[in-house]
Amino acid sequence: MPKIIVCDHCGKQFERSKFNKGTKNSFCTSECASAFRKNKKFKYPHKWITLICKQCGNKFETLRSNYKRRSKRFCNNECYYEHKKGDRVTIKCKLCGKKKTVYKIYVDRGQYKYCSDKCKFEDSRNGISEDRLKKTCAVCGEIFRIKPGEMDGKKRSRIHCSMDCRKRRVKKVCLNCNEEFETKLNGGNKRFCSNACYKSYRGESLLERKVRKHLEHIGITFKTQVQFENYVVDFLLPKQKKIIEADGNYWHTKKGVPERDQRKDEYLNQLGYEVIRITENVIKSGEYRGVLQCLN
Repeated sequence: MPKIIVCDHCGKQFERSKFNKGTKNSFCTSECASAFRKNKKFKYPHKWITLICKQCGNKFETLRSNYKRRSKRFCNNECYYEHKKGDRVTIKCKLCGKKKTVYKIYVDRGQYKYCSDKCKFEDSRNGISEDRLKKTCAVCGEIFRIKPGEMDGKKRSRIHCSMDCRKRRVKKVCLNCNEEFETKLNGGNKRFCSNACYKSYRGESLLERKVRKHLEHIGITFKTQVQFENYVVDFLLPKQKKIIEADGNYWHTKKGVPERDQRKDEYLNQLGYEVIRITENVIKSGEYRGVLQCLN
């Protein structure tokens, strides 16, 4: 049931729902509320400030707390919306010449040079042949069309025709636990199902496999994973009395490992073997082939 309330400004009676309690003061219209606030400013003059309307130039008074709000820097809503219309400018499309009305602030930033995304795309591919915009999917092998910003060497270079090809997964067998696991088709040469299997693996690493294949290619006789008391060497060359160690950057730069490698080299030197350590960077760059070629 509506409740009868008396306006705090004009004294007029009006109806309001009993559930709508409102604020501390009650007014019948917004004009009464505005007039009441203006009369109240004489009690609290420090809370009010005099401004000049940006649109019409008339002076008006408003609360100091409203000064930071852009819409409150105008004397009324009509001036505010008229000022917003003045912020719009008409531009001419760079490609087709069609006119379009946009905000001036975006034009100052260098945006909105075209009337649509279609004109923007067509202008960006000027001087680029249609063959360069065609690419073969790295997964399914289908030919698809790309945008100029997705070409090779660009920041958003693209190699898949769709999200399905990008997220396609394959099954592999872990080298450590021999269990099957799923990985991305283009996820690189992933050989382990987890980080724990990777750390506990004691078999041939990728670096050792590259060195082994080249030793086989140049015809040098060698043995792998030979035990010398508490130490295990990667490659033993019996005829040359030399030992080759393939050192990865992760394991052989950890705390205490370089000191342990030095003790290992001193022990092997006492046995009459020369230790040749090839780092991961040398193997990846291909310079290890020249080092191994000198041993033949």
